[in-house]
Amino acid sequence: MREVLREMLERDKRLRLVELKTLPVADLTAAQGQSARRIFRHGIELTVAGSYLDLYAYLAALEQIPTQLYWGRVEMSVAAYPVATLKMTVYTLSFDQAWLVV
Repeated sequence: MREVLREMLERDKRLRLVELKTLPVADLTAAQGQSARRIFRHGIELTVAGSYLDLYAYLAALEQIPTQLYWGRVEMSVAAYPVATLKMTVYTLSFDQAWLVV
């Protein structure tokens, strides 16, 4: 997961990272009471700032990375033109509860 995160953050040098938060891990198999292999959902909330076209290109590029990302929520706001802020929540699935070890 460290490589996915690095690729997300280094993808476009024209954008500025505003905030990065990891979200609590969710066990998707806990509610089903299964004793088989468990599946965990790992999420991050990422906020970046830049021009609208740069943010659009960034989202399009993220969809092309080989690791499957599942989109949660995406919000865009503009406080002072031409800089827009994009806040997004993305998830990955894993069999490992500890998805990011630093």
